[in-house]
Amino acid sequence: MREIKSILHFSLLWNLFEYTYFDDKQHLDVPKLLELAEAANHNLCDTDADSIFGYFQNRYFHKSNFDKTKFKSLGLTLKNAKFCQTALSGNSITRLDKVKCIFLIIHRFRNNLFHGRKEPKWLNLYKEPFTRINIFLTYFLDTTSDNIKINKYRFN
Repeated sequence: MREIKSILHFSLLWNLFEYTYFDDKQHLDVPKLLELAEAANHNLCDTDADSIFGYFQNRYFHKSNFDKTKFKSLGLTLKNAKFCQTALSGNSITRLDKVKCIFLIIHRFRNNLFHGRKEPKWLNLYKEPFTRINIFLTYFLDTTSDNIKINKYRFN
């Protein structure tokens, strides 16, 4: 059970994330997730975005070698895959593009976790990514949840 604790924490954090930034009329989808990145961009610190972004760079571009298999397993659309691949392979990328890329990858982790059957004995393979994702989501919630220009009240 200890090995999947980060996945259990993610499930709770993601619920809180969706509740905080989206509502019954404005459901979470990729375009709205990217709008959220834009709304929150100036409230975020480069250091915190850089930490998880750097993790994803290392995960998908280990020692400058693109891991096509691991990246393809995210199941991003072609357009979003190209955007993330370009962002992850780049050196001078804006914080906004980093946050968009982070959100796109986290959203795919979410979809891949919540949809379809999973063999419980393999979930421990995702301990590290979910630990990193949880740190970012906690930071994002702490930093932006009270801001009515960013949270779900931005739709009113």
